[in-house]
Amino acid sequence: MSTDASGQTGNVPSPVPFIKPGDRVLIDGGSGGVGTFAIQFAKLAGAHVTTTCSGRNVERHLSQLKKQSESAGPFNLIIDNICNDFDLYWKMHTISKPKAKYMMVGWGPSLSCIDFIMQATFTRGFLGGGHHQLQVFAAGNKTEEHGKIATWIAEGKVKPVIDSKFLMEDAVDAFRKLKSGRAGGKIVVEVAER
Repeated sequence: MSTDASGQTGNVPSPVPFIKPGDRVLIDGGSGGVGTFAIQFAKLAGAHVTTTCSGRNVERHLSQLKKQSESAGPFNLIIDNICNDFDLYWKMHTISKPKAKYMMVGWGPSLSCIDFIMQATFTRGFLGGGHHQLQVFAAGNKTEEHGKIATWIAEGKVKPVIDSKFLMEDAVDAFRKLKSGRAGGKIVVEVAER
């Protein structure tokens, strides 16, 4: 099932505890497998959703997002699916409400990521640290969340977006595609023929 990994990763940004109807949500990296689910989950929760498709050029995004937040209102939640440049967190006060949350979804156990989490957590509001609550999300295995996502898919409320499919023997190519940051949806590796 192509929704297991990205749907599971998407289950916390799937709104329920974090989004209220009418909230403004920014999803950084909305074009990938997790991002396409996060957009749909946030919309199901009644949020206004703004998304970026790339985290490369954060300064340009921030400039555009600041103009948008001045006209439409600041963001309540920022979901970061890219997590390779943490300027978005350090500068989110320019585009978000004072009590907005920053949720890291697509993070890995790199030294730069761990260093960022330590800085954001321990220096929050102190010595120039982040002023917003940081939430680090790691995929869990909650049956009720999988059931909710499966129901949304069956009802047509959520549609998995598939970028490409690879045979198992081409899994290395699938991984390269994933690491390129150029996927427009989920990358599926077919383990066995049906």
